[in-house]
Amino acid sequence: MFTVALLTLRKTPLKICLKRKSCKIFLDFGSIALIPLILIMNKSLASGST
Repeated sequence: MFTVALLTLRKTPLKICLKRKSCKIFLDFGSIALIPLILIMNKSLASGST
């Protein structure tokens, strides 16, 4: 489940960041992998509060 969510969420930020020059910093430091993890964490935390 985690892998599927990671691959699903990773496609959008990756495409956006590849188009922006400013996001090359994220690609260089490997932080692009953190974006889906943050989205998953925010989604899971938000679902518990309702």
